[in-house]
Parts: sequence; structure tokens; C-alpha cells
Amino acid sequence: MSIQTLDSAQFIVTFRFALLDISHNEIGQLSVFSSTIPSISNNINRTVKRQLSGLVLPAAETAAINTLTDRVRPWMVRPDGTQNSLGVFLFADATMARHTYGSVQHASVGSQLSLSGSMLDQLCTIDQDTYRSTAYRPGTLIADALEEQMERTPALEWVIEPSSSRIRGAEWFVKPAGTSQLEIINDLAALGGYYSLFFDNDGVGQLLQVPDLESSDIDFAYAEGSTVYADSITESNDLLQAPNRYIVINNSLTDQAISGYWDIPSTSPNSIANRGFVIAKTIDMQGVESNSEATSAARAFGQADYSTYSWATFDTVINPDHDTFNIVGWRGTKYREQAWNMPLIHDGKQRHELRRIYAEELAA
Repeated sequence: MSIQTLDSAQFIVTFRFALLDISHNEIGQLSVFSSTIPSISNNINRTVKRQLSGLVLPAAETAAINTLTDRVRPWMVRPDGTQNSLGVFLFADATMARHTYGSVQHASVGSQLSLSGSMLDQLCTIDQDTYRSTAYRPGTLIADALEEQMERTPALEWVIEPSSSRIRGAEWFVKPAGTSQLEIINDLAALGGYYSLFFDNDGVGQLLQVPDLESSDIDFAYAEGSTVYADSITESNDLLQAPNRYIVINNSLTDQAISGYWDIPSTSPNSIANRGFVIAKTIDMQGVESNSEATSAARAFGQADYSTYSWATFDTVINPDHDTFNIVGWRGTKYREQAWNMPLIHDGKQRHELRRIYAEELAA
């Protein structure tokens, strides 16, 4: 059966759950128990960012599913037939509940199984330990290294934005056997100024450059009194822990000290100028061979950081266009979307958590 909800125009939409094989070919459509409320959450702070929870399938569906190989793709279906994919998920755990039926008098006692469990997106297939060491020589294009790493993954599709960034200096980029492949990819991504790897709404892997946030376009803009529920708004800050200086060092070198830093803009509420002292976040990073490279890396980390001073949370009507690392306008200020949660139910409210983002030229 379909689960219904309302979109921003207040018309009825439905959700369907497509069953996919290991190659993402659609092989069926699932029904779910109407008494359960599945939900999708997407959080850039998690290693595996996207999750599908609360999916409970009846016995007929359970018997037809291979939880080791099958995948599930939820779709939102609009009244005009337009469909929005909400990701591709694998079974992380599958709990079988046995239900009895019939009666002893009629000699028809039996049982059936229903299935419930949480599901994770395709990042879980990459977050696995490698059996051999990984090494890239100085001068290697980071986009080429990322391409090689993605070719070793089970991912079917991916996109890597072009970049001229290279592994600088004389030091190799080295990871020992036993390192998670996702960790290798994300460390290379950080070195090249990319966001960490994620799979988008269409199930395609994305390695995107961290943009210049000052000039970046806003993906979504929200304001009170429109699609935001007024009683859901919370604005908070983190006085004690939010960094105002980002420091990158390279401790693997013994013949010279390599370090660089970037300070958040002096106009921001928790800047060094406003607070009167430094709250530093230090990153030990392979591959930086000069103070200027460390400074550039510190700026990239600062602009991509997920623990900034101020944030806002609120509920909206469901919007399936939200994806990962979106830039959201709220009250005329740019925020990065940290997380969202979408209950797949009629008149569901989509929860958004936003963190303030900053941009400024390199520190002197």
C-alpha cells in the first residue's frame, strides 16, 4: 500500500518502495504495514550519511526478498506522475517476526514471517577495510587517485568534479592495509578540497569540490510564514566548543615544521576579535609540504566544518529535492544543511538542521 503525505502546495502525494537487484534494476514493488511510519534521515556528520528506518514488510513481501543482495529505492510520486528518488538502501539488519494463524480445531495452525529493520545507503559497502596498502606518489592528481579508488568500490555510478589539486612536495600519501576504503577516499577528498563522499538522491556517488561559500548560490531559501512551521523553529549556538581558528599541521616530517591556519571572519559572533581568545581545531594532515599549503588546507577545512557556532532547526512540508551538503538561506543568512529527517506519512513534517557557514580570504 502507498503512504500519503502533503507537499508545499497541499495536494496529496504517495510513496512507493521499489525493490532492486544488486545492479539496481527494479524487480518489484514492496508493500509496507500501514501502522508503521518509515522515515529517511540524511546527516553529513555520519560515516554512512543516509538511513531508512521503520520499514516493516508483511509476510508475502518478506518471503520474496533476499536481504543479502536486494536493495530498496523509495520514490515520492506526485499527482501528475512525476517521481522523486530518495536514495538507494541496503538492509543493515533484518529482524524476522513470526506470526501464527489458524486454529487447532481446523488443523490449520501455521506461521508467517514479517520483516523489519534499518537500511543504510551505499556508503556502507565502501566503509570496509582494505586488504593491501595504498600509496600515491607526490605530484599525483587527486582526482585521478579518487577515480582509481572509486573503481575499486562496488558503487555502480559516481561523479568526481575535476580539480587540478595534486599531492604536493616530496611525501607520498600512504595508508596501511586494514584502513577503511571510505577513509582513504575521504582523506584524499579533504586533501583536494572536496566534500566527503556521499550518494545522492538518485543513488549516484558524488565527490564535489567545497565551493567558495561567499559566492555560492543558495539551493533552498526558507522564511517564517511560508513553508516553515513557526512553532518548530529553534536557533542555538555553541559558545564553548565552536572553533574560530583552524590549524593544519604535518607531523610526519622530521626535518621541518609545517603548519598553517585560517581564522573565521572577524564579523562572525564567535570570532577571535569578538570572543577575545582562540578556540582552535587542529588537523594533522599528510601531503602538505609547505606553510602556504597548510594554510590553504586550513581554509578548506574551516569552510567545510560541521561544528560551527550557530545553527537553526525547523520543520517544513516535505521537499524531496533536499540532498546532501545543500546551502540553505534562512533569514537572509547562508547555512549548510547538516541533517534532515523525512517521515513518509501523510502530512509529515520534514525536520532540518542548519549550521552557519563562513567564508573569507586566507589569513595573513
